[in-house]
Amino acid sequence: MSSSDTEATAPKPVKRNTGAQIKQANREKQRIFREGSIETQQHAHTYLTTWNTDRSAWKFNKARQLWIIRHLYNASLMPLDMFEIAVQYLAESMGKLRSTLLEDAQLVANPTMAITDEQKAQRTRVLGLMPSHVTKGDAKMQKRAKA
Repeated sequence: MSSSDTEATAPKPVKRNTGAQIKQANREKQRIFREGSIETQQHAHTYLTTWNTDRSAWKFNKARQLWIIRHLYNASLMPLDMFEIAVQYLAESMGKLRSTLLEDAQLVANPTMAITDEQKAQRTRVLGLMPSHVTKGDAKMQKRAKA
């Protein structure tokens, strides 16, 4: 047998996850579990209520802000009274966050603006029709995988 025959039949090495990749996957699973819990929802509502009523006792929390942004248009997680407070809270946002929030709100308010597939996917994500743990990057990867 020639050496080229043995090279062609040699099995390909199996790609294994590193310890860091496994830890990252576990942290993501835990985040998804925490984000959907009633306790997390209650913390976000308390955060908004404190911001609205007692700003001296209120303290910024990035995780709460992200939860509010992700679930802003989900009526089951963000009741109308909390939605109104959340809109006031987010109205004070600046920079890229503000422009992203305005763009999302425009896509929700006027669905005909969503012309490209990316805009349609963004509108779906904003409305909560896509699981909240699917990020823009993951959606792009899924789109590429289907193509």
